Amino acid sequence: MKISIIIIIVLTISACSSKYTEQISHHYKKCIEQENKVNGFDFYGNLITAEELLIKNDILEGNSRNSYKKAIVKLFNGDNYKNQFLLIKKEKSIKNITSSMFSLFFTCSNFEIDNNNVGNLQNYQRILSKFRDKGYDDLELITDLFIATNFKNKAMRMHFLCVFIINLEMKYGEFNTLVPANAPSPALQRTSK
Repeated sequence: MKISIIIIIVLTISACSSKYTEQISHHYKKCIEQENKVNGFDFYGNLITAEELLIKNDILEGNSRNSYKKAIVKLFNGDNYKNQFLLIKKEKSIKNITSSMFSLFFTCSNFEIDNNNVGNLQNYQRILSKFRDKGYDDLELITDLFIATNFKNKAMRMHFLCVFIINLEMKYGEFNTLVPANAPSPALQRTSK
């Protein structure tokens, strides 16, 4: 009897998690593809290429949750990815990501959803939209996004990858599209006071 209840609970949680992942993937893919249709930019395709480059250049070990966890912890603990990042930064897929990320953090995370049963999607939208105000290197938000991300789902993993690349850019690149190269990020300003 207890085993049956446990199995039912596990199956229910799996079904809810799958529905949650599907809602997020569908919503963001549709919105981002529509936003980038005008300029012909393939947001997800370029992020997949960028992920492959990060793996090839030993910044990421793979595309698993654990690989991303290790990479973000190493980045914030001072490991130096500068040489590898500057090498791959010349690639078109990396260059275009920071200039097209507005659709992820602004447009697609900034409107009401009609369906009444999308609390998880709205929570995910809230997390992504908070990056605008708190800064892309806010560890609390990165942790929230990490927890909310299903890394087996390519679209959700690409959202986390976008935040990771932005942090690489902030640390080692120019990042002129959002923040002047010599300006500290909002999160760093808060911690230095």
